[in-house]
Amino acid sequence: MTKEEKYRVFAVAIVAGKSNKEAAILAGYKAETASQSGSRLAKDPEIQRLIAQMKGEPISGSLKVEPTPAPLNSLPTTNVPNEYVIIMKQMIGMVEIEKTVIFRGNIVEFEGKQYNQLDPKDRLALSMLGIIRLSKEQQDSAKALLPFTHGKVGDQGKKESELERARNAGQSSRFKALDAPPQPIQMSLIN
Repeated sequence: MTKEEKYRVFAVAIVAGKSNKEAAILAGYKAETASQSGSRLAKDPEIQRLIAQMKGEPISGSLKVEPTPAPLNSLPTTNVPNEYVIIMKQMIGMVEIEKTVIFRGNIVEFEGKQYNQLDPKDRLALSMLGIIRLSKEQQDSAKALLPFTHGKVGDQGKKESELERARNAGQSSRFKALDAPPQPIQMSLIN
């Protein structure tokens, strides 16, 4: 049984009214450690999301997309054919906050920032914000593409690191280059 299947069986058992320990045993965890496993699984955000979906409840603190037809005069530009506006509602406690998301082709505007859906980093950010939904395969492929489109901050090639090391070697040694040439000594024969 895969991890996702175990999570789903655990979530179904919790929705059915089983305790964490009983649900963990039904999901295939050992009876000796089922209490600890059940407690850990109950705190997992993915399982909490599954349980909320099965119960039909909104996920606490997450954005819930409720497309509302926007009047034509509220669209920023009407000459763009593939532009639409979505009003997202976020529940924080008992307060409901509305946020506007504007889709213009591959560009998404949210809270004053623009995200490109073709960029894996922006795509993962949109998924994290709850604006778009990615399957597990899409998330994995976006994560795999990140190093190719956005290099790691600390990575350098071998030549660059050797050049940097050579530059720094001359800064703190007794053989470092002089800042200014030495001044000639003036000697006079008459004192």
